[in-house]
Amino acid sequence: MTARSTTTGRGLAALLIATAALARGVVTQAQAEAIDAQIAAGELDAAYAAIGATRDAARTADNRG
Repeated sequence: MTARSTTTGRGLAALLIATAALARGVVTQAQAEAIDAQIAAGELDAAYAAIGATRDAARTADNRG
């Protein structure tokens, strides 16, 4: 597997995760667009961090009831 295919695969995975998070209401449309811009710019680590932060915030809110 080449570095390019690995990067492409990670980008696709991040995009799918962000899309699922948007569909479930974990992220807002604006957050999803920001994550999409990070993916397009090749900033995959930042995109994954953003997805994780919004997911964690949603879990915290759910736990509070």
